[in-house]
Amino acid sequence: MNMDASLRSIAFFAQVLIAALVCGCTAENATGDPRDTLLAANDRINKLVESERAVQQPPPPRPPLPLHSDSPLRFWYYAHPLIAEHFDGAPLAIAGTTVQPQFMGEWPVAVQKWMASFAADDLPDVGMVKRDLVARLYNAGRIRPLDSVLPRSLVDDLRPEVLADYTYDGHLIALPADGFCSLLYFNRRSVGAEPPKNWAFLAAYLNAHRATPSPPPPRGMGAFPFLEALWSADGDVLKNGVGALHCPEAQRALEFSIEVTRGSLVSEARAFREWTAGELAMTIASSRNLPAAAASDVDFGIAPVPGETGPISRRSNDAVVVFSRGSGASEESIAAFLDWLTGSQVMGEAALTAGSVPLRKSLLEFESRVPEIAAAYAAGRNSPLHPNWGAIEAELQIEVARAYRKPDQSS
Repeated sequence: MNMDASLRSIAFFAQVLIAALVCGCTAENATGDPRDTLLAANDRINKLVESERAVQQPPPPRPPLPLHSDSPLRFWYYAHPLIAEHFDGAPLAIAGTTVQPQFMGEWPVAVQKWMASFAADDLPDVGMVKRDLVARLYNAGRIRPLDSVLPRSLVDDLRPEVLADYTYDGHLIALPADGFCSLLYFNRRSVGAEPPKNWAFLAAYLNAHRATPSPPPPRGMGAFPFLEALWSADGDVLKNGVGALHCPEAQRALEFSIEVTRGSLVSEARAFREWTAGELAMTIASSRNLPAAAASDVDFGIAPVPGETGPISRRSNDAVVVFSRGSGASEESIAAFLDWLTGSQVMGEAALTAGSVPLRKSLLEFESRVPEIAAAYAAGRNSPLHPNWGAIEAELQIEVARAYRKPDQSS
């Protein structure tokens, strides 16, 4: 099947959206043995990997439009706590470049607009997309490697985590849109000043509370994501290009995730609402929730996610890419815009308050003000740049939910 890259991208987006909807509809009576659910997930993941290998290579990318130094730079973005606040839809001058921003709404709306734009071959010069889509867009020839656009000085200034997360096929193919990562939020009234740093301490704390007839509220763990648990146990979803969920590390991670949540699978959003309402002692959520935590009545602390032997975290899923066939803005304009987007005006003081660490080494002095987030980001990692990762993770979520006594059905 020799399908145009645009149509393949559209089909992929639709696949991820449908799978995400299925994830939210898991039946409450779907409880299964952790090993069986992991083996089922591994089988479905391997089928997705094989389906990706079976897809023929797309035709060579079409030549880019002529570049003009005076052409405005078109930038499309969706709702985002750091980036959206800098634009109101009107053209503005940034680093000597005229930028024409276009707001695409929340991601579920934005992804539909992206699908239509790929089909019509109407793309901006720079755009925000979810990380899950980056490898597929690159393989389809739709986005450019950034090491051919950015000056060496800027590439060298990017922190090593950024380069590790977005290097693919030997090239830097995108930039993260922020420095958010997952954190442990804990209520000091219940947990104390020092949070659990690994599974043993976390289990001991929760077991002590369960053994006490009337422990002081709040108590209990909210969301505890399987993926971070898996990584901390030295496991992974994919190893050497195939599913790795049949390994003992995966079973150990899932069993622990179920144990600390007492078999109740709760979404990050719902658990965080319950935590800010004072109903939970701890939960795992993105650092982008820091302003909401600060606005609550909870006397709280933050820390990296407790892993099996030490801290772990998952870094943000929002990315910025440069399209290979944009609207004609010059490479100099694109480089200047990305320099601004990753610089202190966007990733400085306001970003720290919002829970995001800097993306560049020259700005790391700011990190001393948020040492817990800085530690979490440095100890973290990100999902693989696999062309089918969105569907793979959706299948993983479906099967993992079957191992819980009470799968969550809300968002």
